[in-house]
This record gives sequence, C-alpha cells and structure tokens, in this order.
Amino acid sequence: MLIARFSLHDEQPWISPKARSLGSRKWLIKLHAGNGPARSTDEIRNQNPCNLVDILETATQSIDDLLSEHAHTVTDAGFQVFLLR
Repeated sequence: MLIARFSLHDEQPWISPKARSLGSRKWLIKLHAGNGPARSTDEIRNQNPCNLVDILETATQSIDDLLSEHAHTVTDAGFQVFLLR
C-alpha cells in the first residue's frame, strides 16, 4: 500500500491519511531520478520495523544522496514509500 510520495515538482510530500494509525512496520522505499528515459532507480527495505517518521527521514536522505550523485541536474526525481505486509 502506498503511504507517502515525494517529487521534485511538489513542495511537500503527500502522506496518506491512513498513515496516522500505523505504528512500527516494515517499509519499502522506491527512489528515482533522471532526465527523460535516462533514469536511476533504487529500492530500500528496512530490516527491522520502524515508524513512518523514521523511514521518511531515510527516504529524504536517500533522495538527497541520489541527487548529489547526479550533481542536481535531473529534471525529475522523487520517492515512494510502501507499507509491506
């Protein structure tokens, strides 16, 4: 289930209203950055359950790192956070 997403084109990340009732869980972060068809992607899964606020911090740091690898020259980048069952 998609719980949060962020794009360079948005000022703030979108967070699902269902996120309020979620406690410590396992998450999947999907990252993307690129210019048109030339894209970099990555996935991160947490090994131990944690709260959404903690995984959002990880997602934010990871997208910043990915943007640094591309010297902040990409036209599109972002992340999605999914709840794993």
